[in-house]
Amino acid sequence: MKVFLRQFRALNYKNFRMRVKHPFKLIFELAVPIAVFYLFIYIRSTMPDKDALENQVLRMNLHQASDVITDYSDWLSNLPNPVCACGSGNFFSDCYLDTNGLDSNPFLSCDYWAGYSFCEYDGQDGSAICEVNHMAIVEGASDRNTKETADAFNAFLTAKFGSFVSKYPIKRFSSEQELNSYIESFGYGLEGSAQEEKISMAITFNEGYPHWDFKVRLNFTSTDGYPTMPETTTNIDNTMKQSGEWSKLSAEDLAGPYVQYLCGSDGMPTYDFDGQIIQTGDKACKWVYYGSISCGEAFSWTAPGGCSGAYVNSGALTIQQMVSDFALDQTLQKKGLTNPMASESPFVEVLYQNMPVPGYAKDGFWGSVKSLFAIFVTVSFMYPVSGMVRELVLEKETKIKEGMKMMSLGQGAHTCAWVLHFGWTFWLLCIVISALSNKLFLYSSLPFIFAYFFLYLNAVLSFCFWVSTLFSRSKTASIVGVMIYFGGYIITEGVKQSESLTVKLISSIHPVAAFINGINAFVEYEDAAVGITTYTWNSTANKDGYTFQLCLVMLVFDIFFWAFMTWYCENVLPSEWGTHKHALFCVDPRYWLGRWGNRPDGDELLGEFKEGASIENPGAELLDSIKRGEGISIKNFRKSFNTTAGVKHAVDGLDLQMFKNQITCLLGHNGAGKTTTIAMLTGLIDPSSGAAFVDGKDVSTEMSEIRKDLGVCPQHDILYPELTVKEHLRLFGTFKGIPDSELEGAVDEMIKEVGLVEKANTQSKQLSGGMKRKLSVGIAFIGGSSVVLLDEPTSGMDPYSRRFTWNVIRKMREGRTIILTTHFMDEADLLGDRIAIMADGKLRCAGSSLFLKQQFGVGYMMAIEKGPKFKAKKVMNLIKKAIPEAEELSNVGTELTMQLPLSASERFQALFEKFDDEKTDLDIVNYGVSVTTLEEVFLKVAHGGEHDTKKLIKEKSELIKQRSQSLVSQNSAELPGSVGDTKTGFKPMSTSVDVIDDNDIDFKLAANEDDEDDDENANLEGQSLKMKVPVKLQVSNNCGYFLRHMTALLMKRMVYFTRDKKAWFFGFALPAAFVMLGMFIISLLPQQFSQPEIKLSMSDYNPSNPVSSVGGANPFPFNNAGNNFQASGGGTCDDSSVAKRNGLIPSFIDGVDEYEINPLAPRTTSEEFSSWLYNTRNGTTQGSRYMAYMDATCTGTSPVVGDPSTMADQKVLLFTNITALHAAPTALMGLYDGLLGALTNDEDVSIRVSMQPLPATEQQKGVEAFMDSLFAILMILMGFPFIPSAFIVFVVKEKENKSKHIQLVSGVSPHALWMSTWIWDFISYQVPLWFTWFVLNHYDINTLILDSDRSPGAPDATLRLFLGFGPAMAGFCYCCSFYFKSPSSAQIFVIFFSFLTGFLLPIAAFVMHMIESTYELNQTLMNFYRLFPTFCFGHGLLNINSNFFLTPMELSRTDPDAEWDGKLLDAGDDVIAGKDMNWLLVEAFAFTFLAIIIEYVNATPMLFTWITQCIWKTPPVAEFEEDSDVKAEEDRVRLNANGMRSGAPSLGNSEDAIMVDQLTKVYPGGKFAVKGLSIGIPYGSCFGLLGINGAGKTTTLSILSGEFPPSSGGAWLAGKDILTHASEVRRLIGYCPQFDALFELMTGYEHLKMYARIKGIVEKDIESCVQEQIKRMDLTQHAHRCAGGYSGGNKRKLSVACAMIGQPKIIFLDEPSTGMDPVARRFMWSVINDICCAGDTSVILTTHSMEECEALCQRIGIMVGGRFRCLGSAQHLKSKYGLGFQLEFVFKTASEEEQKELEAKVLEANNAGVPGNVKNLSKRDFCKILEGMELPELVTTVNAGSDSAHSIEDGCNIAYLASWIQQEVAFRKLSEFMESEYPGCIMREWQGHKVRYEVPHTSEGGEKLRLSAMFGKLTSEKENLGLQEYSLSQTSLEQIFNKFASTQEEERGKVMGMV
Repeated sequence: MKVFLRQFRALNYKNFRMRVKHPFKLIFELAVPIAVFYLFIYIRSTMPDKDALENQVLRMNLHQASDVITDYSDWLSNLPNPVCACGSGNFFSDCYLDTNGLDSNPFLSCDYWAGYSFCEYDGQDGSAICEVNHMAIVEGASDRNTKETADAFNAFLTAKFGSFVSKYPIKRFSSEQELNSYIESFGYGLEGSAQEEKISMAITFNEGYPHWDFKVRLNFTSTDGYPTMPETTTNIDNTMKQSGEWSKLSAEDLAGPYVQYLCGSDGMPTYDFDGQIIQTGDKACKWVYYGSISCGEAFSWTAPGGCSGAYVNSGALTIQQMVSDFALDQTLQKKGLTNPMASESPFVEVLYQNMPVPGYAKDGFWGSVKSLFAIFVTVSFMYPVSGMVRELVLEKETKIKEGMKMMSLGQGAHTCAWVLHFGWTFWLLCIVISALSNKLFLYSSLPFIFAYFFLYLNAVLSFCFWVSTLFSRSKTASIVGVMIYFGGYIITEGVKQSESLTVKLISSIHPVAAFINGINAFVEYEDAAVGITTYTWNSTANKDGYTFQLCLVMLVFDIFFWAFMTWYCENVLPSEWGTHKHALFCVDPRYWLGRWGNRPDGDELLGEFKEGASIENPGAELLDSIKRGEGISIKNFRKSFNTTAGVKHAVDGLDLQMFKNQITCLLGHNGAGKTTTIAMLTGLIDPSSGAAFVDGKDVSTEMSEIRKDLGVCPQHDILYPELTVKEHLRLFGTFKGIPDSELEGAVDEMIKEVGLVEKANTQSKQLSGGMKRKLSVGIAFIGGSSVVLLDEPTSGMDPYSRRFTWNVIRKMREGRTIILTTHFMDEADLLGDRIAIMADGKLRCAGSSLFLKQQFGVGYMMAIEKGPKFKAKKVMNLIKKAIPEAEELSNVGTELTMQLPLSASERFQALFEKFDDEKTDLDIVNYGVSVTTLEEVFLKVAHGGEHDTKKLIKEKSELIKQRSQSLVSQNSAELPGSVGDTKTGFKPMSTSVDVIDDNDIDFKLAANEDDEDDDENANLEGQSLKMKVPVKLQVSNNCGYFLRHMTALLMKRMVYFTRDKKAWFFGFALPAAFVMLGMFIISLLPQQFSQPEIKLSMSDYNPSNPVSSVGGANPFPFNNAGNNFQASGGGTCDDSSVAKRNGLIPSFIDGVDEYEINPLAPRTTSEEFSSWLYNTRNGTTQGSRYMAYMDATCTGTSPVVGDPSTMADQKVLLFTNITALHAAPTALMGLYDGLLGALTNDEDVSIRVSMQPLPATEQQKGVEAFMDSLFAILMILMGFPFIPSAFIVFVVKEKENKSKHIQLVSGVSPHALWMSTWIWDFISYQVPLWFTWFVLNHYDINTLILDSDRSPGAPDATLRLFLGFGPAMAGFCYCCSFYFKSPSSAQIFVIFFSFLTGFLLPIAAFVMHMIESTYELNQTLMNFYRLFPTFCFGHGLLNINSNFFLTPMELSRTDPDAEWDGKLLDAGDDVIAGKDMNWLLVEAFAFTFLAIIIEYVNATPMLFTWITQCIWKTPPVAEFEEDSDVKAEEDRVRLNANGMRSGAPSLGNSEDAIMVDQLTKVYPGGKFAVKGLSIGIPYGSCFGLLGINGAGKTTTLSILSGEFPPSSGGAWLAGKDILTHASEVRRLIGYCPQFDALFELMTGYEHLKMYARIKGIVEKDIESCVQEQIKRMDLTQHAHRCAGGYSGGNKRKLSVACAMIGQPKIIFLDEPSTGMDPVARRFMWSVINDICCAGDTSVILTTHSMEECEALCQRIGIMVGGRFRCLGSAQHLKSKYGLGFQLEFVFKTASEEEQKELEAKVLEANNAGVPGNVKNLSKRDFCKILEGMELPELVTTVNAGSDSAHSIEDGCNIAYLASWIQQEVAFRKLSEFMESEYPGCIMREWQGHKVRYEVPHTSEGGEKLRLSAMFGKLTSEKENLGLQEYSLSQTSLEQIFNKFASTQEEERGKVMGMV
């Protein structure tokens, strides 16, 4: 637990530091959800007076005998007429057409909009703006006498209601087809057309007497769009509440502010929702309510709207009853019976009443916005969700997570820290939301609100952790993860209609679905003005039974379920990094109980040691240590990958042992399998087969235990960019268990050890590559890990920094097993106790450095530094004459390397004496000799087989000659700018060079002949290898270059795009998917206005309920015969008229024989009947009760079947269930069907009724099209934000990997760059544009694509919006791209920003536009909104679709007195979409132009410099002492620069291709990166720019290439000022940056072709130039492979090729060979040498390889602290700063016997008898031992400066002390020899068993020392001095470099072992 808490604390600190570094991201994550809540609060606060949002208390509805006009005679005669009304507060004007009651007159269609201008005074007749609608009588089938029946009905109406018929004439149709065609015609209702007269309702007679069958048809919508009859697609509205399902109000609620009491005087009791009588004194009180009621709610029949109420208020039931009375009258006539009723009176007076429901409350706000609230809240958390998933996956993608786990981090601490990191943001939101809840959730309890959001956000948190396990790429995860998150909303929409609790619970497994389901439960009680409280949280009136309590339970379940899934998937799912377990690991006892049984024994750990000719036996003691479980043992290790070419074995049967207290160097070329081996040992990847044991633990099963003592420095730094050096070390030190009290000391000590003292508080992203490697090394060693794996730890470091690292590694070796991989052979030679070389996944050899040299070495290596007139042939003859066995190895640049056999060492002195005697004549600058180096061993072993370097070179020598001759013959003319006559005296190499076409072999330089053929030599001297010079455009041809650049860049985009799957996905697939999904959903939606016919039947209700069930198949309550009946309220009976009688109901029930009805026994009064229905609503019957009858006749006469006279003046109260859509007409049909049988006493007569809305008119289809279009628009607005994400990703990626900068440096102008990008994005945008346009046309989204009266100008406006959106958004993205550094961050931002501004913001603006109180504010805000193209696009589409609504509204606002003519505004009008279209058009060019301006500011150094100097003045450079050479060069350059500035270059030397004068770069804060740099570099030369990391090299190249401007000073390239002629200068430059700026999806061939066009090469020469470079760089086999799949070496080759194509005059090479193995590195040298020799090209080379610099550069400058400290040729620097000769010695290591003997002497001298394996000897202890061994003189050397003395300062064990004594004794002996033979020599370095001396050129007597004599002396003393090997040479450049590097301010630490 203690370890967990410490790691948890450290991770939290890390997360906190990272979070505060991104404040805007945090603010955005918090602001968006809070803004959404404030939006809803604001909407609610601004709309308190709107009826739709008023709080309504709907009380228990008990029947009070309220009369409704149901007599069709009265109804027809009382149809309301249109009247004007005036009053304040109307939305548009004071006077308007009064709509009260007009909805109940189906025979009038009034223009309510016209009423605002027509009406002038109260009571004005409004008939002028209304149209008459007609009733239609339709004939059915001709064979059923329907025409006669229709004629009879027409006569019936005319006779009884003549005035009605005259006012509303009847129309006749011979068939329903004729009726439908009439209504569906385009001219329907249009003045002057044949279909001008409108139809309000129709009666179709399908059959007449005796089986009456008719259909009633009504308009499905009224004139203003509200339904007038329920849909006929179903009988039951399942979304409604049935009787007994309403939310109850408590007694306290009933006493709330909305209760109104009406107390009667009749003393009759009323009942509350519990059936209890409420008495107020002696008066009974009842409550009433007001307001419009929607379907599914209790309501009074006097109120319009409702479900069955639509039948009542539309007149449908009245017409049905009238037709039924007609049928009854006709039947009586046919039977010869008399109708007892008056001619205009219905046979039965029918009263309609809802079945009673409990009292409840409705909050109109939530009823209106709950759907919007759900989606807005869901969307508001999309950005935090995306960021969360991205961060989790990014840590995995960059291997930081595995890196921390490799170094002891526990999974639990890691997960908990992330939970807290993300959780506190959500928890803070919970608090804020809860604090706002009192303004939004008015009734719910605060704890429930907090719990709701708290659990939801934690469930989302858990869900995001699971989502992160599915991905390995952060960019993909951030986008697709959000879609998975949003999928919860889609799931909710899919199950919305389901009543199954199981379905809702399953859907709630997704936290978003659980949240939205909870919203429904939440809103139910907010609607009821009760809220979620302890009384309501576990109850619901919804049929699915999903309560708020279940919501909370499911959210809790989600938290744990997704946490479990995260844990499971983390362990099971394979990923790019990290191992995975089998699917059933969680049921494996070994997982929970750990490994049981015996560990592998010693023999199993060691395996079979395979000793051979190339494998050195390490000795029994070391092998025994493996058996003891120490060190690493690898047995038959194999890792295979499936590739397109088959199975690739990255590691193939590796057997290797690595021992404790040793450094094992693992070498191999790129791709040899080194990194894969380390990845398997550290658990990053699983081995395919074999086994490996680390300290006795199996890597396959015990990796967690191994990692507790593991330190790793991976090949690529895995650092947090935002953390500092100290924070990194503190973090990993905590992981490794360093106590808090020691942590700071350990961190500070490690910072000092790795030389980062001055960078301790610098963020890692601001460190150079070398500094990052130092930090990674420090991380690996901190905490005392027993096993440390270092994968190329010094890659990218300068030589001085490498020595820091070497010292750390050697010092930390004791007690550890260290594995080191490197490409530096001197590093392996110095550090490696044991060296293993791999090739092609196999182990080629293993052993000590000496063993390998003995096995694979071929003697000595002699290096000769050549002068400009070097006599190559004569020198070779001298060598061959003295040593015939000598072989030439390489001849590169200024160095000739020969291989000399060991057996010829006695002949060396004579040869060297010859060299000394003829040194001037032979033009030998210097020469040296050394034994075979490890690099030579590597070069030989890495090739495998029996091939050696010499043989490989011979195989290619003829090819070189042929190619050289071919290349020379291609161009016989001299290249311009002779390289041999420079006035500065710096002559370039006179040798001609070419490269061998093989990456795995060395190279050969075609050397000049010697002076035996003087004429030929004279012809060749100074002549470079002539390459074919391509024809290029003139530098001043701006138009030509522009066109070439546009072509190249467009081709680049096309090629890249065709392979970019992600661009296809985001640019095409996702938008298309959203559009198609929307269209698919639209196609599935039922047509709202096309309703089928429904035949009314009781059997449609309770269809599955058996007759035997309780209450019967259809429970049918009615009052029994003989019961007392008492009417009250509005009835005509009083108390005295109440009598017992046989009711009518049993009579007609007897006639309804097909209905399965079971009579019940209710109360006898209407109130009691209503109360009884209410109190028995839950459980008295098995089936649902949909209707009930009550005989309410006020007479005691009992009806007699068959006697109509006894059935006059009947009154029936008809109760219907409000959820049964067609219960009222069904009950009425049943009533008349029964009456017909009772009246005639004939069971054969019947009445059947059908209902069907009239067909949709064109106007109704327009409304339907509007709804379809609205949904289509919303789906488009959800899909199109993904398109600009594809725009921005590419441009940010170009900027991130520097490829954009390279294109600009190569001459591309900013306007060409951005215009080509804009053109391509516009072209690519056409695909989703026209696809969407095609889909809109295919699915007939007419409001957008059809030009009609309903959508004038829509196609043109819509298309202009689509066309404008792409280019405008592209330009907007370009401007945004300058802010972003990460493509994934840019993509996420654009998607969410586009979604917010293109989807949510237009909707919000549209709503605010509709609201009068926010209209003006919205108009102001839209001026800002329109800056965003996404808003213009979304807002324009919404307005086009809403034109029919916006036009009259806008006209009334602009001119209230104007009369609207009914015509809609054109869609292109400013009020509709005109402004949006115009803004998009302007933005399409403005944003792109702005991006070009920004780029020009960045790319024009002079402008940027002027701006920065105006803001901030450059501080003066501090005075410093300059080197004489540097000062002379500065003076020379200043003279030339003054001439250039004055326009008179003849004042100075104008032959410099590159001229830099007082170049200075200062960063904000006063940090100097470059301090007054001056240098001139002539044509055709290579200048080496050296310096440690941070010296200013890369900054200098960045300034010269135009990446950023200088703070002061100037520079000229090829005579052109980089500040004033930036575009022309860049056409002369080739630039290879430090990190490869390549397009991963373009091939090498395509790269070169693009840059050939950019460099202005004419089209006809491009192919030959590209092929030439491919061959030159040995990329033939890889030319047509994508660069992303290249190895590191091949990427560098391609980068150099891109830089040199077109033979630019100036090339900048920034560490071109970094990361290459020796073979590839030497190959690159030949290429660079070729560049310099091929023409007048000048090269600036930065490198960390001194050997590279010496071989290639004519002049070298060493930068320290931003300025030159020395300048000159390599020989000049050696002569000036070196002491003379350099002698390097390597001591023999003690044999095992010698070591044991020495340890025994140490033990003998140690009186304490300390065991040798215990490290407890202090400095005082070993001083005492030295005295006991009679070596007191060594006591004084403890602090002498050797690294071995430094390593024992803190104590050591006896074995280590014995080794130290052996080295010290050997060193003293050598020191005495050197001081006696070469007085004045200086020991410069002592690293382990390697010592380096500098010896002056002359002896004490002034005599010049000869190398030959020195070699002879050392050869004779080799054995006596105990030397293993030695080398003699002039002082190396590396020593001079280190001397100056030690003075850098950032490198104040002292490298131990160096003097």
